[in-house]
Amino acid sequence: MIRAIRRFLFNRNGAVTTEFAIAFPFFMWILFMFVEVGVYSMRMAMLKRGLSTATRDVRIGDPAVLNIAGFKDHVCNNAFFVANCRDSLLIEMTKIENGNFDSFNCVNRADETLTPATTFDPGNPDEIMLVRACVLVRPVFPGAGIGADLSRTLDGEYALTATSAFMNEPQ
Repeated sequence: MIRAIRRFLFNRNGAVTTEFAIAFPFFMWILFMFVEVGVYSMRMAMLKRGLSTATRDVRIGDPAVLNIAGFKDHVCNNAFFVANCRDSLLIEMTKIENGNFDSFNCVNRADETLTPATTFDPGNPDEIMLVRACVLVRPVFPGAGIGADLSRTLDGEYALTATSAFMNEPQ
């Protein structure tokens, strides 16, 4: 009996497999986390880029972006990495008067009839404007890394938000 126990304790068969089985899930979790962070950062940067280019065109008075549909199209055309941008993008543009900034809502895809009331007013010359954009996107790996910890809607999407402020050019 002692001989069998000793043989079991000093047997090295399967040692690498055991180490692999223990370490592999941890390394895959780290990989998924880095991919999710990279995709999240890319989507956020693209949304901010799209909002920045659209607000630049509003600031100089481009008539193509002075309505909500044109503004959304311009943001989505420049936000390359944001999927379903036109369907889930919510834009609010308001004049800054008193410095009071309330919370901003996103599109509710669970109930399409509920859409938050937003305003889109490109403003007049020499007015300071605030633009807020929110788009809902799905995590790449919803159960791993930060994809599991992001606050999500009922459909499993998380909100990307971007804010910009600008002053309209005098005419």
